[in-house]
Amino acid sequence: MKVIRIAMAAVVAVGACLAAWGQAPNLEGLDLVLDVVPDGPVALVNNRPIPSEDFIELYKGELNRYQQLRPEDTISDAFRIGLALRCMRILIEKEVLLQEAETRKVTLTEEFVQEQWAKEVELLGKQLSAGRAEPLGEDEILKQAGATREEAIAQLRKALLVEKMREIIAKESGVTVTDEEVKQQFEQMHKDNARQPDRAHLRQIFVRAPRQNANGAAALREEARKKAEDALSRIQSGRKFDAVAKEVSDEPFRSKGGDLGPARIDTMPDFMAEAARSLKPGEMSGVIESDFGYHIIELLELIPGEEVTFEKAAPFIRNTLLLRKTNRAVEAFCQEATNDEDAIQTALDLDRKLITHPELLDMLDPGEMPEEIQMSPQP
Repeated sequence: MKVIRIAMAAVVAVGACLAAWGQAPNLEGLDLVLDVVPDGPVALVNNRPIPSEDFIELYKGELNRYQQLRPEDTISDAFRIGLALRCMRILIEKEVLLQEAETRKVTLTEEFVQEQWAKEVELLGKQLSAGRAEPLGEDEILKQAGATREEAIAQLRKALLVEKMREIIAKESGVTVTDEEVKQQFEQMHKDNARQPDRAHLRQIFVRAPRQNANGAAALREEARKKAEDALSRIQSGRKFDAVAKEVSDEPFRSKGGDLGPARIDTMPDFMAEAARSLKPGEMSGVIESDFGYHIIELLELIPGEEVTFEKAAPFIRNTLLLRKTNRAVEAFCQEATNDEDAIQTALDLDRKLITHPELLDMLDPGEMPEEIQMSPQP
């Protein structure tokens, strides 16, 4: 139920707190997309409003997610506009499917909704309880979210209805994935990469510092460097790494004792990947400088990539192909359902930005957006 988990993650607003490397993009101020978000709805779908708050939450969440995937990338204005257009499409598609579910009288039993709610609470409790003896309970999750139980379950119910409509449309469109398609996709993947990437289980102490070209950065970076060097000396003197991390590290690493968990080395920032490859299990780096600040990295375990077999890969490939075909079927359905020129009215004035920034038109290339961003399912 990946789609539902994405929806629940939005409900509890934990994206920034769970950022893989702790570097969130600058979302405010000079963001040319947020500059044109209206006070009222960003769109009307058959005269039903899509609140601007929903757009802002999704847009910021996707920016954060991109920064987690590509922490060293600079987010261009063209990328922001392309992402904003994608977020608008997601929200409009969601509203179309909810209206279609209402028209068809598609319903969910209360028992089913409560079962899914219990699963999501269990999942989120584990995700948010790093460094604690027991997973967070429902009350604490809702407290962190700033939401009531009724509000969270209402959002979950909508996500479940959207997913059910997606399944109905896929079935009506004859969406299937054959064994031959799975085999062909595997052969292509196997030709490109016959083994899974190596992974590393790291801990880090991270002291945040402004970028070097920021005003007044030199003094602040020197202060951060001394703080990191002091942390290193304390560990070398016999203090435990996780204890020092809880005292020194900036969040989200402090509460976890610096534990990053296992991750693919090829997705890590360069400085972290280099440390993962050069250290031996149990070894610790010196103080490493990056654009984001200062780091001390400890390698707990190196996990060599295994050869990808068809038996292991087939379920993942089948689900991925099914998702892509379902996405196309749902997109076609929504386009047909909103053929009437008055069906959708948008109030997010990106056209004005494109008129005043004509150079962005040439930069709006879907290739700039990684596939993991383009293809990620959303309710």
